[in-house]
Amino acid sequence: MLKSVFILSALISTQALASSPLFLQAHAHEEVHNITGEKLIPNPEPSFHDNDGLKSLAQICKENGFAFEEHKVTTEDGYILTIHRIPGLLHELNETKTTFGPKPVVFLMHGMTGDASMFLLNAPFKTIGFLAVKAGFDVWLGNNRGCKYSLEHTHLKHNDKTPAYWDFDFEDMGTKDLPAMINYTLNATGAEKLSLIGYSMGATQTFAGMSMIPHYFEKTVNLFVGLGPATRLINCRAEALKGAVADMEVIKFVFVDILKEYDFFAPTWLSSLINGEKMAIFPKSFEKFMSSFDMDPYVEERGRIKSISGHLPSGAGYRNFIHYGQLINSDTFKRYDYGASDNLHHYGQLTPPDYPLHASSKLPIALFGGYDDEMADPRDVQWLAEQLGTHRVIGQYMYEKKGHLTFAFGKNMSYFEEDVIPLLHKYETEPRVTVV
Repeated sequence: MLKSVFILSALISTQALASSPLFLQAHAHEEVHNITGEKLIPNPEPSFHDNDGLKSLAQICKENGFAFEEHKVTTEDGYILTIHRIPGLLHELNETKTTFGPKPVVFLMHGMTGDASMFLLNAPFKTIGFLAVKAGFDVWLGNNRGCKYSLEHTHLKHNDKTPAYWDFDFEDMGTKDLPAMINYTLNATGAEKLSLIGYSMGATQTFAGMSMIPHYFEKTVNLFVGLGPATRLINCRAEALKGAVADMEVIKFVFVDILKEYDFFAPTWLSSLINGEKMAIFPKSFEKFMSSFDMDPYVEERGRIKSISGHLPSGAGYRNFIHYGQLINSDTFKRYDYGASDNLHHYGQLTPPDYPLHASSKLPIALFGGYDDEMADPRDVQWLAEQLGTHRVIGQYMYEKKGHLTFAFGKNMSYFEEDVIPLLHKYETEPRVTVV
């Protein structure tokens, strides 16, 4: 039990980067591409500072020459979510041009215990959010319920000692949060469809959503890109997560039933560590523990640890953690297991059903995995591709020397520039008029 409590405590401070912890119809005539290895960057990378840990996302964007906006939307069940937007580069505006013209829209969805900052905290010249803007896209960044940017609710409180606010998991994020944010984005931009990128749990929730409400995603999304897509997790090798899962019932009893702590990854207790000289010490522990997931100093951008640890973790409900634990012990991608009697009430059967990954047949999917990914193991990514079918997956990209964190925080982000962005352009929907 003590080991489990220690592991969970460590998870609270770092899980955002690892598990965070996460496609349907593709054209039948297109082949699945397997990429082994990636280009090395021949020239030294530009120097950069690791000083964004205490800055707001607006500051980070504006200091690097990007416009920034913040929007709010309320889900059907009352969660008030924040959406961030980077509509373009500041130099695009001048005295005669005060608004950005219409552009194709890309929506980024973060991983577990993360938030929109996951796409803005790598070195500025290679962070996903900025790369997509430079490629000509209107970039929107979602924030799931339970993260620090989306803690509001129309009538529930996230910090009281009842589980009411936290009674959700990634299925709710895929069937309620994503539709609310996508609808808002499409209405704001006037676009007919957008391209959706889900990293880690961002992919998990999207697959859950596409399985449960396939026609919605077919109607609103022109392409889904899954980075480190976490669905079936039976081959997960992340030591810290597997260690905690082994004593899941003990952890739930101690933290949920006794202590009434429903946000396993609340960032507030870290705030005293993230200041001044303490920040120089904390990231070393942060970095050391990340090695128990798959942080590789040769491929991850450790030069940004202070900035990353200043923003993450961002919070995640206990049921997300439990659901991932259930998936690690399952050989399929299943819905939440409430226990036999409650399963009968929720599903009409004693065991949770599998998500019907085959439900949609019209939405193009691209899967991006790493052979060194200890969360979304290559065997599980291959299983996912097989469930979807080669006629649905327009591309399956597997890379040497890429772990779970590399997709967001890698030293070499050429995969995004050379493989993801061309796909986004290929499937982009012609923009109409910008409303916001």
